[in-house]
Amino acid sequence: MSSGWVDEGFGADAAAITGIDGSPRLLTPDTVGDAVREVSSGAGFLGFDAGARWGSGFLLDSPFRPTLGPRSFGNDGAGGQFAFGDDEYGVAFAYTANRMLGHGDPRAAHLITALRTCLP
Repeated sequence: MSSGWVDEGFGADAAAITGIDGSPRLLTPDTVGDAVREVSSGAGFLGFDAGARWGSGFLLDSPFRPTLGPRSFGNDGAGGQFAFGDDEYGVAFAYTANRMLGHGDPRAAHLITALRTCLP
């Protein structure tokens, strides 16, 4: 049964972006390479360094937001939402919270840790 937004939204987008479902890739390997190449890190406009790293428009694997590794790229949002793809592992991950817990919400991080244990 489809849950709606995540399955049909990000899941379809992740498949199109990475081609993990056998469909043609929306993003070329060069574009994904550019997305996972760090272009920014350090203190943000608020003046503190939370450890985030950014590629070309995407949040990268970092102590701030651990993912699966150097080929992971995605974005997070208020309330603990987080979505990323990793073409090395062929994984698309999306988590949408139904209740906002605020800064430091660990729910997505716990799911990503569990996902890591399922991969080679």
